[in-house]
Amino acid sequence: MRRRPGTSIWAICEAKAWSYVLLVIQASQIFGNYVNPVALENIGWHWYIYYCVWIACIVAIVYFFFVETRGPTLEEIAVIFDGPNAYPSAEKHSFLNGTEKATHLELSHVEKV
Repeated sequence: MRRRPGTSIWAICEAKAWSYVLLVIQASQIFGNYVNPVALENIGWHWYIYYCVWIACIVAIVYFFFVETRGPTLEEIAVIFDGPNAYPSAEKHSFLNGTEKATHLELSHVEKV
């Protein structure tokens, strides 16, 4: 089985993903309500250093591991996440090989009666 990035799994099992997100949010709220007052009482302002380090780690993870999806079309994003076989007619588009392909356009005229 091929590994997929976390966000592409959401389309497959969205309810389970949202329940996981809500679990993480609730756990972080419990952490904030019970641990923060004790830590601030014991070590004071030094506890804020923990949050600065935590935010720096999250910024680094987002910067280095999240895929940039601004700009490309939905088909191009599907190719980025799932490979060239993700979009059935992706070979028709120029973003795969970098060259423009000529397309045949046929027009027909139909008169309304």
